[in-house]
Amino acid sequence: MAGTTAGEHVQVIVLLVDRDYPADDRDGIAAAATAAAAAYRASLDDPTWDVWLGEAMAKSVRRADAKTFRKVQEQVPGPTLVMLGDAAAVAFPPMPNDDLPKVLSRLQVSGTTLPRHDRTPVSEAGTVDVLLNADLDMSTGKAAAQAAHAFLLWSASALDDVTATPRIRFAPAAEVAAAAREFGDAAVIEDAGRTEIAPGSLTAVAFRRTDGAR
Repeated sequence: MAGTTAGEHVQVIVLLVDRDYPADDRDGIAAAATAAAAAYRASLDDPTWDVWLGEAMAKSVRRADAKTFRKVQEQVPGPTLVMLGDAAAVAFPPMPNDDLPKVLSRLQVSGTTLPRHDRTPVSEAGTVDVLLNADLDMSTGKAAAQAAHAFLLWSASALDDVTATPRIRFAPAAEVAAAAREFGDAAVIEDAGRTEIAPGSLTAVAFRRTDGAR
């Protein structure tokens, strides 16, 4: 599987990409990030999380049409489903990347894209800012993986904040870096460089404002 090594664990997130009614990319990314963190919260006693956190915390965002999306939830144990407006994503606890269920291993990874609609995304109502580096020109799937990294790590440090939801925004690299410096408790993600972008690239920052500013 692209972007991972043999024997490594990976958290798989499946993003619904409806051919006829595709969701806004920001809502899709927010759904993926929310599902990733919710899967973690739902199975904290699963020792696989400790293994995964001690590795590279690999994530794989895969796309599915509506029919396959339903099949994934029916056939793979431990799904956590999140629906946000027209967007939907399902996430699982980490599993060995070289032993994925067939229904997951057959799903496409690269080239996952959703459109940007003119209307305000549902995810704008989120309470935790997740800034994504717009200068990197990430695909929807790559951006979703980076947002999921950031929001899951932020959520892991704030387990008592069960109502937190991500608000996705693409921003210039300088603004993302400034947020990483400004908010001391921010979850800051620098990519390993396995797919799409150079290693060490600042991809995402997740933080919660305390002054009520948006």
